Amino acid sequence: MLTMPELRRAFVSHSTADDYYVAEMESFLRAAGFDDVFNDVSSIKPDAEFWPEIEKGIRECDTLVVVITAASNTSDWVRREVECARSLGKKIIPLWVEDCPVPPIFAARDVIDLRRRAQELLRTDITRIFKYAPVELIGREDEKKLISEAWAKALRAENGRPNVLTFVALGGEGKTSLVAKWVVDEMSAKGWPGCDAAFAWSFYSQGTRDQVAASSDLFLKEALTFFASGTKEEVEEIKAFADSPAGAHEKGKHLARIVGQRRCLLILDGLEPLQYSPASPTPGELKDQGIAAPLKGLAAGSNGLCIVTTRYSVPNLKAFWQTTAPEVKLLRLSREAGVHLLKTFDVRGSERRNLLLKEGDEKSEKVNELEKLVEDVKGHALTLTLLGSYLRDAHGGDIRKRDLVKLEEADAEEQSGHAFRVMEAYERAFEDEGDRGQRALAILRLLGLFDRPMTADCFAALVAVPAVPGLTDPLIGLTDAQMNVAISRLQAARLLTVNRGELSHPPSAIGPWQSLDAHPLLREYFARQLRKHHPDAWRAAHRRLYEHLCATAPDSTKVHSFCRMLGVNFYSDPTLEDLQPLYQAVAHACYSGLHEKAWTKVFLPRILRGDRFYSYQVLGATGSDLGALACFFDIKWTHLSPLITESTR
Repeated sequence: MLTMPELRRAFVSHSTADDYYVAEMESFLRAAGFDDVFNDVSSIKPDAEFWPEIEKGIRECDTLVVVITAASNTSDWVRREVECARSLGKKIIPLWVEDCPVPPIFAARDVIDLRRRAQELLRTDITRIFKYAPVELIGREDEKKLISEAWAKALRAENGRPNVLTFVALGGEGKTSLVAKWVVDEMSAKGWPGCDAAFAWSFYSQGTRDQVAASSDLFLKEALTFFASGTKEEVEEIKAFADSPAGAHEKGKHLARIVGQRRCLLILDGLEPLQYSPASPTPGELKDQGIAAPLKGLAAGSNGLCIVTTRYSVPNLKAFWQTTAPEVKLLRLSREAGVHLLKTFDVRGSERRNLLLKEGDEKSEKVNELEKLVEDVKGHALTLTLLGSYLRDAHGGDIRKRDLVKLEEADAEEQSGHAFRVMEAYERAFEDEGDRGQRALAILRLLGLFDRPMTADCFAALVAVPAVPGLTDPLIGLTDAQMNVAISRLQAARLLTVNRGELSHPPSAIGPWQSLDAHPLLREYFARQLRKHHPDAWRAAHRRLYEHLCATAPDSTKVHSFCRMLGVNFYSDPTLEDLQPLYQAVAHACYSGLHEKAWTKVFLPRILRGDRFYSYQVLGATGSDLGALACFFDIKWTHLSPLITESTR
């Protein structure tokens, strides 16, 4: 007579605050051979009496697994569950997963120490978005919860769960802030629950202007190198592949395989530079197979989670939208959240609801001053942040001064219209401040020269003597203290972000920071202002940046020539990282009208290295080369600049 084998059951005792550990624990216990795992979140039906169900679960289990954390230390429920299991003679396994004291119920008893010691085993590289996490994230609680649920489902290895989660929204709605804040609060602060590796990349750092095409080349190299795992030989093989001339599609597919086989977190922020614009025949389609391949691969199968932020929907993943690659439209801030955001800047207004929401319509809803302002800018997070900062700094938080911002003149078809109107008001306020305001304006205008963060060395080159007339005059001759006061003031106003990072060299005279950055919409505003009102300064500044980058980028062609004179072949070829300043130099040269020099002095001899076609035949940097070549066109791929000579054309 055949008998059925007895089922093995486990009971997970934990604090409600530690639910995220339980998902991982449940997957582990099932993999370890337990047929059933009691978890109060999923095992107790709604409206059932709590303790009788728990007592029954403990009585029927073989093993009680206790999750030891700071929260469970003070939980009466955990204490009662342990006491119950001991009274029934059950096997108890205490797992110490968080840095905290061992609770009294396990005093003088052995526990299994699974704490991560200073993240020895976990690899993370999230610096590219970490700095954009706000102190307080307002109005995005549901979206944060959505990401947490997606990660919890990854820990439980649920079928049909999100492998790729994409947030789509207009610029300035807070996509990057949302993801960065979630990473800080729910992952980093909690010891990266269940995470094997975490890597974040921002494509904003590679350029956002349509004239300069961004590419996946550097991302693929960095990501493949970061996620390389296995034996020493396997790791070296992956790193060699990352440096090889293999195509972006092939590298992207390989990246999906090595990321998807573990419980990894991959964040791709600001994907739109790699997508076709909404006005193109293929709106939103990914231009770059180095991104399309890994996204499709991860959507098809992954043990972890990939989070994407972008302004445009990604039709490449349409087949997975209803299953493993959902898109979430990040909507405007609610009226309540917008009012709360304004109040964090000490903006004050009447609470009386005596204003018509739609002016001229007597049947329209009546709102108060703060609510009216939120609705007038359609709950746009960046605009409300700028408005709050402007009203606080320029007018002591008096909402009545909102009339100085010509919101009604904003272009309804342009998503940045309201934000631009606030910046115009800010600009006027700075101009009325004298020297102090002129310094602030000059720094902001310098950011308009870049479509990526402005590094400290580029900033130093721009503010060096002689001044760029009409642009850097207010910054010439400032002391370190004066310069840093001006930068700190702009940071406090949330007009720019200071990235201090880990300095690999002594801080420059400019200040102890690596780069300055601003929201892409703000950079675009000052770029437009410079081109329109200060065209000579625009060209002169770009020329200075071109000369600086050419002078400071590694130049192995000179080493090569010297070695050839000596009859030896000892020289070092540049890496893809070495070429990045040169790609930027090409863009700055073309913005300044030096197209011919960009070709003859940089692209041909130092990037292509003549007939070696080094950049793409050795490094596989096809996308980066196309991005640089785009700079030589007035209209990309159809109209070359008239400043190029016939031979170069």
